[in-house]
Amino acid sequence: PPLSGAHQALNDLGKREFLSLCANCHHPIGLGVAGTGPPLIDSNWLHGPGSEDQLIRIVLHGLHGPITINQDPYNREGALSMPGLANTLTDEKIAGVLTYIRREWGEFAPPVETATVTAVRAAHVERRDAWTQIELRPKAKK
Repeated sequence: PPLSGAHQALNDLGKREFLSLCANCHHPIGLGVAGTGPPLIDSNWLHGPGSEDQLIRIVLHGLHGPITINQDPYNREGALSMPGLANTLTDEKIAGVLTYIRREWGEFAPPVETATVTAVRAAHVERRDAWTQIELRPKAKK
């Protein structure tokens, strides 16, 4: 479904931020970059129950350790980490980036609201460490 004017502006902001901050590791079109960042395109992490909350937490605090995406293991040795961007990006920019990556490559997820990012940030305000897959998806296979 098409975005409202306000949500399209959020998506456009997200695209600029993604290309500036995220594309170096995840590739400009979300294909991932070997040895730095896993793919985002067609990722099972972008959609489904709880995915919005998980993605917000990852962007806010980062992610470390092994991760499985679409049943494919990445970062098996746990040597790589995604840095948290809580001190770098505003809630609006995080909402924009997540709206962009959840819609850009043929997936038409609803936009991520800035208020949702604000609520997740507040709920985890004491968090200092990056998340692990097990913390975000306890039932996920390694």
